[in-house]
Amino acid sequence: MGSELLSSPPTQKDVGRGNNSAHSSIEDFFNSVLPYYVSVGMTIDDFWNGDPENARVFRKADEIKRERKNQEMWMTGLYIYRAIGSLSPILRTNLSKKPQSAEPYLSEPLPISKKEIERREKRDEKIRYETNIANLKVWADSINEKRGGTDAG
Repeated sequence: MGSELLSSPPTQKDVGRGNNSAHSSIEDFFNSVLPYYVSVGMTIDDFWNGDPENARVFRKADEIKRERKNQEMWMTGLYIYRAIGSLSPILRTNLSKKPQSAEPYLSEPLPISKKEIERREKRDEKIRYETNIANLKVWADSINEKRGGTDAG
């Protein structure tokens, strides 16, 4: 459903001339698009008696829903792709001499909003910083232990 929504019904001139076929064509046109508008939530009363602008709003809302659904299906595909990718070491076991184990699956959902992406980047940066500090402390302790052990011996 799309091309008939954009096609234009007979002009006002055709209707003004008393052309019954034009009236029939207009009625046929509106009757042909009515099921679409009902399917996107518009009531029959709103379709026939409501503000014509509402039809545009319902059509735009349907377009947004379709885009959102498409994005959801794409994300589902991405999750499936990642899941299969996590299992790929196991799937290659026959080609390898050593048994392989699966990689861990994602520990959390993929971020999809800018706010969530920024929050995770800050969190990951903090984790990297804390890990580096911990590694530095381990390294410094090992140096101090060697010095202390060398000085004492």
